[in-house]
Amino acid sequence: MKKIKVNNDYWFLSIKGFLLISVAPVSFLINILFRNHKISELPILALVILTLYSFLTLLFLYKLLTERNFKTLKNQFSKRKNIEIVKNSLDKLEWSYTGGENGYLIRDWKKDKKLISLLRFEVVPRSNGISYNIIYSGGSKARFPFFFGIRTYLEWKFKNEIKTTYKSI
Repeated sequence: MKKIKVNNDYWFLSIKGFLLISVAPVSFLINILFRNHKISELPILALVILTLYSFLTLLFLYKLLTERNFKTLKNQFSKRKNIEIVKNSLDKLEWSYTGGENGYLIRDWKKDKKLISLLRFEVVPRSNGISYNIIYSGGSKARFPFFFGIRTYLEWKFKNEIKTTYKSI
């Protein structure tokens, strides 16, 4: 399965954003913890903070490496029928889109207007399934690949609408 295409500065902006977002809170935490503890406790606190920061960094890298992968809703329909299902579902959700048989890029979310700049949603109808990916847009102001469940919520809406459309056929 192919991966979703991203801009050339995808990795740079993602890592820069992670550092901007994560270094400030960790520095603040270090300042508070070290100010209120004895010298003998500092190595343990440093180890705890390093462990937490390492965990966050590994989680960030895992999400960054896997978020471009397409997920597939498997079915028994032909590609042409899946194209019809996708179009009907997107129309019912009132999400405008561009593209053709090789895939659709959702451009506007009328009901979810504030999410437009945060996400890129691509749907590819295939024979025996519908592949999709929702990826967060990057920027130098930071981006979490797991930002508050917005992607999960829209994925849930999309999958439910696809399943409803399956049943009506």
